[in-house]
Amino acid sequence: MTTEPEYTIDDFRPEDAEGVVALYRAVYGENYPVRSVYDTGEIIRQEENHETYRMVARSPTGEIVGHVAVYHSVPPAPNQELYEAGQLMVRPDYRQTAVAFELIHACISELPQKHNIGLWGEAVCNHLFTQQMMARERFVETGLEMDLMPESSSLASG
Repeated sequence: MTTEPEYTIDDFRPEDAEGVVALYRAVYGENYPVRSVYDTGEIIRQEENHETYRMVARSPTGEIVGHVAVYHSVPPAPNQELYEAGQLMVRPDYRQTAVAFELIHACISELPQKHNIGLWGEAVCNHLFTQQMMARERFVETGLEMDLMPESSSLASG
């Protein structure tokens, strides 16, 4: 009998920054189109300046195995209290767990109240998982944005 890997969902702490960078590398290699996710100092600065709030999933040994963030995706943000929810990812060895669902649920149910913010999101179109998860969380579809990501992001994926 196999057991599901253990983890806890929690708010980001500065000491998590290295683990967050390691998670981006485990999932995207060096190909994530927003380069600041590879800079631990920048990750901490964004959190301290309330530009980004992150939640993480930690293994029992403290490794970061999952992550979700809310952030100002269009600086300068026209409404400083409105954040995009995204950057959800789970380390490959934890993908058969409920980490992603629990991270999104915690993000949506906890961060707006803790920080007095509103959330919106953009579900990707190359798989249905994000769209299904947002429907489960009762988000409402409102539009489609074309050509948001830089051209380099499509080159990295194929």
